[in-house]
Amino acid sequence: MRSPSFGKPPVDPPPLKPEPHYGTCTDDDLSEILAGYRGLDVASGGAYGTFLRSTDGCNGCDGIPEENRPLPFLHGGFDFRRPIAALALELKRAADALAPYRRNADEGRLKGTIRYFPDDPAARPALGTFLRKHDLQGLFIGHCGWSDFAMRLRGETASLGVKLMILGNDWYPLTQCANFLTGRFAFDLDVKNFIRNVAEEEDRKVQKLSEDDARRFFRKHDVYLGNTLLCFRNGWGKEGSSNLSWQSFENCRERVKAHILALRPRVVATFGANSSATVAGISTGADRRTEEALAKIRLAGRGTVPLGASVTSYYDRVSRPAGLPVRCDGQEFVFVPLCHPSRRINRFRGDYAALLGAIEATQVHESVGGDGTDATAGSLGMKRSEADEDRPAAGRSRLRADDVANVVLELERAALDRWGRGDPSGFLELCADDVAYFDPFVERRVDGLAALTTYYESLRGKVRVDRYELLNPHVAVLGDVAVLTFNYISWTDGAVHRWNCTEVYRHTPTGWRIVQTHWSLTKPG
Repeated sequence: MRSPSFGKPPVDPPPLKPEPHYGTCTDDDLSEILAGYRGLDVASGGAYGTFLRSTDGCNGCDGIPEENRPLPFLHGGFDFRRPIAALALELKRAADALAPYRRNADEGRLKGTIRYFPDDPAARPALGTFLRKHDLQGLFIGHCGWSDFAMRLRGETASLGVKLMILGNDWYPLTQCANFLTGRFAFDLDVKNFIRNVAEEEDRKVQKLSEDDARRFFRKHDVYLGNTLLCFRNGWGKEGSSNLSWQSFENCRERVKAHILALRPRVVATFGANSSATVAGISTGADRRTEEALAKIRLAGRGTVPLGASVTSYYDRVSRPAGLPVRCDGQEFVFVPLCHPSRRINRFRGDYAALLGAIEATQVHESVGGDGTDATAGSLGMKRSEADEDRPAAGRSRLRADDVANVVLELERAALDRWGRGDPSGFLELCADDVAYFDPFVERRVDGLAALTTYYESLRGKVRVDRYELLNPHVAVLGDVAVLTFNYISWTDGAVHRWNCTEVYRHTPTGWRIVQTHWSLTKPG
């Protein structure tokens, strides 16, 4: 019996060259991905989640002929503020519901791909109905499969934000993709070639790249990886003009702008002409020479001017190429257009040298990498560190003490922000089931999340803080435990309140969780 499909197959479906099926991710993989997105959303002050949710229902390409119009089923929109365990459970249920629509083992290389038939006008609304039924906005957790991959590598370190944002062009046709929802984007050829190109620019001969190499690079430079287009290609094949339209990229410009403004990267690198033209289209140059280069890159998206020639002519006129200094709605970053790394031979002169120059100029890399590598390891941080050798098999993030401190402080501040609006859920979502709680207004210790929830719910909507300061924070890291202490001052209607606080965080498979809280009133001076 054939599996169900979105749409009915034509009599003679064309032969496909599918993306390989990467299998279902483990619980640890899923926890890392969700923890990464949650940290990224916290680091952006919620702007990243807002960006994702704003993409739902985009119809910007409705004016493009059907054969060229992308399929709007790529973007996600989960509320990453919710508990990771609850999100993971919902994703698993949705992935199980999607499973019957995958091609089965009898179909060889097509195994795992979605049974979707673009020639059938019923296919698109049928898939849309499926997504709505399972409260999904798209077929990925975040922006796209590449972003899921980046979050799996970064995990909680994503709470440090984004320094290097990389935007590819587009996505494969839906008929050929295999990794949806809890599928994970693998360490594919494009990513390997990109990292290999960076290594070769540093005169580092790399015989074989591993996913650990990618993890070190992504963590060292706080990398985020996404696509310029939000949607899948239409049609059956990966090649051919019927699957892509320069209009699609132009229609996605405002979405790309919102993407960049949400993440606030220091460097934006793009793969290929179309993505480069899109970023050039939303940017203005810091000087006349840069603006001239941007004008040429904008034409590259329509094939009028070769991308390599556009950028190389700019690099030839500056003493030390380090990307293009640009602005986008007042936000400044360095723009580095790169050749698409799908074929290593198409590198144009100066592109990866400019990327390394941008990394150095904006201090994207530090003397010590985010995974314990040192400066002698170069930009990639490919020297294996003791921390990597000792990395737990379960996939849990191994962070430096400074990284842990940043993560814990970001989580605490986000919860305090919500508390000041009368919403205690920020803290409840952070607490472990066995949390213990003290404050001056409870007669005895509050034991367990259920009891604390009852107490906090009695305060919901009754707390209002005009502004607050978290002073003298100190985080002591002891293996899987982090002890945060700080002074807290809040102002409400002119009244000032002063507190001392101790929070004990424990690292769990779903992230850092509070296991003990102690609030006390500061003794008046």
